[in-house]
Amino acid sequence: MKTQKREEKNFKNLKALDTVERIANNAGTTAYIWGGLTSDICCGSFLREHDDTEHLVLDLHVHRKYIQDEFNRLGWITKVLGNDDLKAERAEIKIHLGNVRIKNHRAYWYHNGNKGYISFPDFWLVKDPVHFMNITVHVVKPEFQYVLKSNPRLMNPEWKLREKDTYDRTVLREILKKRGVSLDNLFMQVNSIVT
Repeated sequence: MKTQKREEKNFKNLKALDTVERIANNAGTTAYIWGGLTSDICCGSFLREHDDTEHLVLDLHVHRKYIQDEFNRLGWITKVLGNDDLKAERAEIKIHLGNVRIKNHRAYWYHNGNKGYISFPDFWLVKDPVHFMNITVHVVKPEFQYVLKSNPRLMNPEWKLREKDTYDRTVLREILKKRGVSLDNLFMQVNSIVT
């Protein structure tokens, strides 16, 4: 029974990922998956159950109204959050859309609204879509996700490390080692600013 429930949740998450990709594409922008699903996409299958999907939307601040209207039209309940992110929910599925902008080959993720951002190399937003479980999606590079899992205080100074964070970090470390990526060098490529 537990396996069936997990498969149903995975199927719903896949449909949500496909919906985000389609809406972003129709809006003329790109939504990059980040969070726990990054490891899954790199490995080509679901590694664990996910409670939500998280995306960085290129210029969300420009496209938010269209994206929110499309989610509402499809029966999702949406809400603009205090940091100007967009949240969409429906039938156990939660989608979180954050705002990312590109300037001078750097991506700026405004995770804290106008109060702060995390910047990183823009090529950590993978330009070409990838195939995952019979759908096509955009995703961040595992480098970005590894830095966040290794230093979650970049996003939230009061972050409490969870078991799934430790698991994801271990998986990401192995992916990066197989690719020959220097883990120490990654942290120098990220800046966090809080104003």
